[in-house]
Order: sequence, then C-alpha cells, then structure tokens
Amino acid sequence: MISVNKVYSLDDFNLYATYDELIEYEEKNFKLFKTECIRLYFNPDYNELLGIFLSDIDGFSSLIILFLQDEIRIVNDCKISDIDTVFEKFFLQVSVGNIIVYEKINPKNVWMLL
Repeated sequence: MISVNKVYSLDDFNLYATYDELIEYEEKNFKLFKTECIRLYFNPDYNELLGIFLSDIDGFSSLIILFLQDEIRIVNDCKISDIDTVFEKFFLQVSVGNIIVYEKINPKNVWMLL
C-alpha cells in the first residue's frame, strides 16, 4: 500500500495481521500528479478488486496498483491503451474482456461502468 510511514514503524493497513513478513519498497523517481481519473478493475467471477488505475486528466502521469495473490505490484506511467497488456501479464486466470471497470473522472462526477 502507499503510505508516508515506514512499514516497520507504523502498520497503517494492519498488514501484519495477514502476512508474516513485509518487504518495503521505496520508489526513488516517483513524481506526484493530480489524480483526476480513477478506474477500478474487478474480477466478475469472484467480486474481487484486481487493480486501481490513477492518472491525471491527460493520462501523461499514471499509476496502476495491482492486487496479486501474495503481493501488491505498482506500475508507473502506464498509458490507458496499455492497461489490457498489463492485466494480461499479471492475471493469467482472468479474461481481460470480462473484467468489470468503473471509472470516475474528476472527484465531483459519478462512477460510470465502462
């Protein structure tokens, strides 16, 4: 998960209740951006959240958070057109065409099913 706290100092997400060991990874070249587009990707068979896509309104800066079976993978600066390729690479058991996607552009808008 994303936190300003060190994982061994403060367990923001109570991850020690789920995992025996945590490995901290710090992105050195991450640039902040204004999140204006949010997409949520769900597996329709198990009603589970597979990933979250965050980007600025132009899609130039983005972040995909993938919830894999035993890890959380983060992909920086992925274009919207490349998202299917990312999901095919990490989620072999899920057909990309069947993934349920909700999108919200601008925090004031409502969630839309794509």
